[in-house]
Amino acid sequence: MQFEQHGHFELWQSNNVLCARLYGTWNQVAAENFAEQLKRYALQMPKPWGHLVYLSDWELCSPD
Repeated sequence: MQFEQHGHFELWQSNNVLCARLYGTWNQVAAENFAEQLKRYALQMPKPWGHLVYLSDWELCSPD
């Protein structure tokens, strides 16, 4: 059985800062998708770079 993603995120680059905004209550699928996309972005970032996360609309993660 495959689970659907709960919660979502946006990733974008602003100069040498990788920004992320997280929304909703996350499950494991959302966390894995975020990690995969974050790594993809990070490999293309100019050096040095930073990471900024906006958590104002995030509602934590489920136990999984």
